Amino acid sequence: MCRRRRPCPVAPAPPVDRFAVLSGHPTSARCPSYCLGVRFHAEHVLPGPPAAVVAVLGDPGFYQELELPDLRLLEVRSVPVSGVGDPSRADGAPRELAEDRGLVLRYEFTGDLDVVALRLLGGERPTWLQEVHLRGASGGWLRFAAEARPRLLHGRADFFLEPDEGDRDGGPDGDATGVATLRRLEGELTVALPVLGGMAERRIVAGVLTRLDVEAGAAARLLARGRGGGAAPSCPMR
Repeated sequence: MCRRRRPCPVAPAPPVDRFAVLSGHPTSARCPSYCLGVRFHAEHVLPGPPAAVVAVLGDPGFYQELELPDLRLLEVRSVPVSGVGDPSRADGAPRELAEDRGLVLRYEFTGDLDVVALRLLGGERPTWLQEVHLRGASGGWLRFAAEARPRLLHGRADFFLEPDEGDRDGGPDGDATGVATLRRLEGELTVALPVLGGMAERRIVAGVLTRLDVEAGAAARLLARGRGGGAAPSCPMR
């Protein structure tokens, strides 16, 4: 876990369209190299091949039915991937393939918040934006930020989808006897606040990891139902 060496400079964010907060890259403005966030890692084994996993993770209906702790989905929409910078590239240049797809999700935080968290997320009814970009069946990346103050609280992660031979203990509700996919995720979250930033980062990352586990469990159950037919079933999940 990385430690902050000195406070990040925080510039006031100009008014932007709610979905442009992510797609327009105000969150991509990096802190200087001496300002480090918290890195995190997660792995999930999902039943089915990578193409079936992508079909679920790229379906807006999956997120409409997904129930996450402390979050309520307000909006989800597909977004064009043309011109969206790929964070996995050092130059941030667009990477567009025919099978690429993107989603932007807007959540309201419904859990209990302390004064610091309210300041980070921006108000009594804070909202949270997340963008998911899928690169074919190989993986993708996601970005997330507080809608009101994206430069103050933002993060990103790359994830990779790899065939799994079933020799692991398995992921949530996974089926280790057939074809499975390992989702491996590496990310970083930054809270650009002096002194309190590191503590806030650790607390927020814990919630992010919990929600990733819940998401993986729901995707695994959905994929397991479609194993007999050889394809992922369409949502709804219930």
